[in-house]
Amino acid sequence: MLGKLMGRKKKSGEKAERGSTVEDKAIIHQSVPDEVLYPDRPAPSAADMSWLDRGSAKDTAETPSAQEVPVASVGTAPIAPVPPVARRNPVPAPKPRVETKPLAARIPDQAPNASSEGRPRYPYGWLVVVEGPGTGEWFPLERGRTLIGRAPGHTVQLDFGDAGIAADCHTELGYDEERHGFVVQSDTGFRVNGVERNGAMPLRDGDVFTVSGTSLRLVALCSQNFHWAEHIAAE
Repeated sequence: MLGKLMGRKKKSGEKAERGSTVEDKAIIHQSVPDEVLYPDRPAPSAADMSWLDRGSAKDTAETPSAQEVPVASVGTAPIAPVPPVARRNPVPAPKPRVETKPLAARIPDQAPNASSEGRPRYPYGWLVVVEGPGTGEWFPLERGRTLIGRAPGHTVQLDFGDAGIAADCHTELGYDEERHGFVVQSDTGFRVNGVERNGAMPLRDGDVFTVSGTSLRLVALCSQNFHWAEHIAAE
C-alpha cells in the first residue's frame, strides 16, 4: 500500500516527466475509495433492497407449511402406516352381561305320591337301575347285608329279563359300620365304573357297578359325614 501511495517503479526504458502526478494519482485511485479521494462529492443514494424482503415474505406466504406438504413432493414414495403389533395373548372382550330373572319355585301340579307306609326306617341309601332291563327301578338300602339276585326273597330282586344275573345271590352289598361306607362283593365278577373287579370293592356315592348287563348307581345317604349309628344305639 505504501509503495502504491509513493508511486510505482519505472520500467526499464521508461521516462517519467518531472513533477508529473498523473501516474501517482492513477496508482492511488486503484487502492483508495472515491469517498477518500473526492470528499466533496455527494454520497450515492443507498440501493433499494426492499425487494429482498418482499420476495422473502412472498415466498413464505406461498410456501405451504410442513404439515401441508404432501408426501409425494418430498421425492420419495409415501410411507405406509405401520400396523399395530398383535398381542400373543389378546385379552378377550368382556361378554355383555345378560340380566336373567330367577325361575319361580313351585310344586308340580299333579297327583300326590303313594303312601310311604311299610318303607324301612333309617335308610342308608338307595340303588337305582340306570342301564339295562328294569331301568328306573330303585331299592332302599338298610344297615347290614343286601343280597342281589333274580329269585324272590332277595333285597334287590333284579328279575327284569337279564338272564346273566344268577338267581341265587349274584352279588352282595353291605354297609361297613366301622368305616362308614358301602362295599360290594361278588365271586362271579362285576364292573365298577366300567372297570373289571373281583372280590370286595368299596363304593362311593355316585359309583355305578354293573352285573351282567344291568348297571346300578349307588346313592349313599350314610357316610363318614352323616350316619344313624348314634340314633340306632339310643333305641
